[in-house]
Amino acid sequence: MKTNFLPSASRRFVNVARIVCGIAALLGAASFAAGCGGGTGSTTQAPGGGTGAQFTRAVSGKATVTHVLIEGGFYGLVTDTGERLLPLQMSSEFRQDGLRVRYEGAADDNQISIYQWGTLTKLTTLEKLGAGE
Repeated sequence: MKTNFLPSASRRFVNVARIVCGIAALLGAASFAAGCGGGTGSTTQAPGGGTGAQFTRAVSGKATVTHVLIEGGFYGLVTDTGERLLPLQMSSEFRQDGLRVRYEGAADDNQISIYQWGTLTKLTTLEKLGAGE
């Protein structure tokens, strides 16, 4: 036998409140999702799964590949000017700590990743440098 401790009017209020909260949560999630896709420039998925990254600043030069032991570890680039770049994609052949490379790509100064290290960068060119370069 089921025992209800609330009067029927209170049970109806609780049920209505649950429905209203559920609808508000769905509307809030829809509004958030719609707001994340706006803007201009190319849009791609960020490492943490977010969308809306806009890679508008051209970057190029020489850098050193570095293995960073944060959040499980990842590879980034430290440029000759000291800037930290966090590539969205890096082939396994370049994942060598201390490797010197030449790079070209586009950076997004307005996004961060779960690593909170460097500027998200979409590389278009990445090549190994010789010993004297």
